[in-house]
Amino acid sequence: MSKNEFQHVRSGEPLVISAGAFNAMLDAAQAHRNRKITLAPHGNGFDSLFIHVVNETGQTLQRFDVVGLNEPLETKNVDIFCNHIVFKGIKPQKKHRGKFAVLQQDAEPNMVVRACVYGATIAKIKVSSDSENENSELKYCDIKERETGYLVSGGQTEVLWIDSSTENRWAIIRIGSGRSTLFPVKLEKTGGENGDAEQAASWTYKVTDALTDEKLEEEVDPTASPHQWKRPTIGAMTAATFGYAHYDNDNEIVLGWINETIELEKCYEEEEDES
Repeated sequence: MSKNEFQHVRSGEPLVISAGAFNAMLDAAQAHRNRKITLAPHGNGFDSLFIHVVNETGQTLQRFDVVGLNEPLETKNVDIFCNHIVFKGIKPQKKHRGKFAVLQQDAEPNMVVRACVYGATIAKIKVSSDSENENSELKYCDIKERETGYLVSGGQTEVLWIDSSTENRWAIIRIGSGRSTLFPVKLEKTGGENGDAEQAASWTYKVTDALTDEKLEEEVDPTASPHQWKRPTIGAMTAATFGYAHYDNDNEIVLGWINETIELEKCYEEEEDES
């Protein structure tokens, strides 16, 4: 009968480890380490995706602070690049809308820590006081330029839950779920004219997110780049009140369709009642 190489050792017996048993222990330890990498500390963010970021903001950051994802720390050494995902974390900029990480550990300047880039995590959100979100359910959030301490209402990241405090609110968000490519917007005319038989209309608008009531842009000409709305070259148009938009690769909002309509006049007089 062959000896069981995984047999327990009794007290006082000499410890003899076979190559097979030693290799099995190493494999088990490595599997345990790999499993831990997929989980946040204390179980936060289960099934979320975590990478490492180096704090290049120049300031000390706390757990659940926010950084914009700049470039990978290593791009020249292929072995390091392929086996260790480490991004440079910087103060969020406009280009980091929807492309940020939430730290899972405190971080001194230039310190490498774990951060959530996809899935559920805890974060802080500052709700805009000039929107209806202050007193209603918040659905989306995103970065604020140059701010690491919290996210702000509106944007592209889904809010799963948020507390009811009036200051920066604790929340559970889901990074990467995103909203659809197109999203509805409300339009309020701010200038321009309706046009006539000799010239095109020239309406401009304030653009507001229809889901969150976040003000997105002011004085928008929907026919100017990068917007895609096409008006008739002549003719009167009624101002729009609604439309659909998306963000382009530069995180600029683009109006694709708005409900401007042509003003039509009756082309004949109604016959008078002969009775």
